[in-house]
Amino acid sequence: MTVLEHITFKDSKCTPQDLIGVNGIKNIEVISHDERENEYLCFVHLENPDCFSEYFSKYNIMVSKPILIIDNWLFIPYISYGNNITKVYEKISKHIGDNYNIVRITDYSLDKENLYTLLTGRQLEIAIHAASKGYFNNPKKVSTSELAKAFNITPAALTEHIRKIKAKIFNNLF
Repeated sequence: MTVLEHITFKDSKCTPQDLIGVNGIKNIEVISHDERENEYLCFVHLENPDCFSEYFSKYNIMVSKPILIIDNWLFIPYISYGNNITKVYEKISKHIGDNYNIVRITDYSLDKENLYTLLTGRQLEIAIHAASKGYFNNPKKVSTSELAKAFNITPAALTEHIRKIKAKIFNNLF
């Protein structure tokens, strides 16, 4: 399977080639690179065991966007209907072992845009990291300054990212 991916690294020493061999990534072709933001646009070639192809086509499962690599986790959104995703992972678990988690299964409405697709890769990375660190809790478990340091940006820049993230999500919901 080959996907077009937008990848951002926090560490400027990291490159997409560092991901080869991780989570089935067998090759990466860099299309463009923004050195200032350390962002890459790449074709990512994933190993696609026969069991995946067979079950994905049998159960009508497709890979959605965006695919993210955050804090050594690979997030791959899938779209299907019914409980097909759970069925597929039950059947292929003998091939991939226990080294995966189904993070969440939610309803998806085709007449409403998926919230993940509303956000840029950077916005989604910030939103996921902020939520995982308790930024949106009341009271906050992490400060704006601490969160900004994790992304090598100023607190003002982080606040602007969060403002845009909230605007996109709330404008889509209401």
